[in-house]
Amino acid sequence: MAVPTLPTFLALLFLLLSTTLSPVSSAGCDEGDMKALLNIKESLGKPADLSSWLPNTDCCNWSSIGCSESGRVYIFYLYALNVSSQIPSAIDPDKIFKLKSKVLERGMAVPTLPTFLALLFLLLSTTLSPVSSAGCDEGDMKALLNIKESLGKPADLSSWLPNTDCCNWSSIGCSESGRVYIFYLYALNVSSQIPSAIGELSALESLTLDTMPGLTGRIPRSFAKLSRLFLLQISDTSISGPVPAFLSSTNLSALTLSNNKLSGPIPPALSSLSYLRYLDLSGNSLTGTIPPGLLHGEYRFFILSHNKLTGEIPQSYGDGDVDTIDLGHNQLTGDPSFLFSLVKPMITKIDLSWNELEFDMTHVMFPYHLTYLDLSHNRIRGRVSKLFMDLNQLTYLNLTYNRLCGEIPTGRAMARHGAECYLHNKCLCGAPLPPCRNATMS
Repeated sequence: MAVPTLPTFLALLFLLLSTTLSPVSSAGCDEGDMKALLNIKESLGKPADLSSWLPNTDCCNWSSIGCSESGRVYIFYLYALNVSSQIPSAIDPDKIFKLKSKVLERGMAVPTLPTFLALLFLLLSTTLSPVSSAGCDEGDMKALLNIKESLGKPADLSSWLPNTDCCNWSSIGCSESGRVYIFYLYALNVSSQIPSAIGELSALESLTLDTMPGLTGRIPRSFAKLSRLFLLQISDTSISGPVPAFLSSTNLSALTLSNNKLSGPIPPALSSLSYLRYLDLSGNSLTGTIPPGLLHGEYRFFILSHNKLTGEIPQSYGDGDVDTIDLGHNQLTGDPSFLFSLVKPMITKIDLSWNELEFDMTHVMFPYHLTYLDLSHNRIRGRVSKLFMDLNQLTYLNLTYNRLCGEIPTGRAMARHGAECYLHNKCLCGAPLPPCRNATMS
């Protein structure tokens, strides 16, 4: 899946709305936010990916949206949409590009998609949250100075000085009471382990350590004390060891540990994170099977790709709902067709490529809202399902390197899928591939 450019993604990612951040909405969508979102959909040309954005429905249940407990939209992410439009006027570019983020000030390299979700919370909170009137908490300042020392006093933290208000330091966000609740380090040139003193920031809600290849060691046990933490991202570092089970003692709704050197099994204890809606453990060396209870409720992103996971996908995952599920580039086996359910209103992107999955596709039914499907490099047999003709929103299809056979269905939505979608199968034929020699072949 392609990575969008920084200006485009920032413009489309952030609805700058004042909100109390909380994982789940209990109040229903704010009317003003719904109106803004519908205007955005109209400005973008009503893309198929936003088909769930309908009037007279709760916008907190729409794809690409996250709501606070009061029903205000505080997460807005658009990814890999096929649009040709300007930035919608419902999003104020002046506010976006005046954000006091060191990432933007320094013109850093484009972060990955998971990074943006973590960056979102920093940008919204530092821009919209009330400025601390109490001054920095002394305990938090002490912890931050210890963190700076542990990291080797990097130049990026030159504003972290004793006898100054830490709420004015870079990479920090403070609450109205002076407690540090946002901590974001990006692309620092350090050679150290993750400072255990981070665990002393007891009011921390969002923690991001991103693009720091010199960061090594394990995730500190002290993180178990961060009971308020609901967003944790440690990505593109050299940390190693297991995914710690003690993270289950937090209140995480977003967990990203992508592109590190983590190993071992995924701890089943993570299944107890009842508010978890975004999980990305991709790009590691994780082994073993996928825990049965890990995917539950309504997930936005469930990404375990590029690991060494084995076994079958748990049957219970057929009961969950998710916007994007990516289990590609593992060693998974079995029949995953229970994931393809017509009754799932949210799921739009599925990537199960580069595994050892095996099933007969002939009569499989797929979700109508599907926009992205990659089943390449597996052992799928049978015919290409005729139900693909009804998937009007499917813009990316990859069935290459399987064992499919027979004539490819034609008509309706099939017209948009070229020959490159079907190459290297057992005996597929018919447009857009060469004609079938025997109409009865199977």
